[in-house]
Amino acid sequence: MPSKVRQFHTRIDAELLDRFQHACTSRNKQASEVVREFMRDYVLEWEAEVRRGCSEVELIRRIASLEAQLRRTKVEE
Repeated sequence: MPSKVRQFHTRIDAELLDRFQHACTSRNKQASEVVREFMRDYVLEWEAEVRRGCSEVELIRRIASLEAQLRRTKVEE
């Protein structure tokens, strides 16, 4: 029987990973939990856009905007 759980491996800038782990620790959350929450929210937002009849070009623009926001997010130390 195939597993319903899969692993996802990715390369991440060392400084970003350190900041992310610091942010997770400061909020008493596991990094994997935060990533799963982000993925669920990201997919739900995309699905909502599709249901509203947004064009693929518009979806790509909004996704790029979200990604830019994530890159600009700073962790308070």
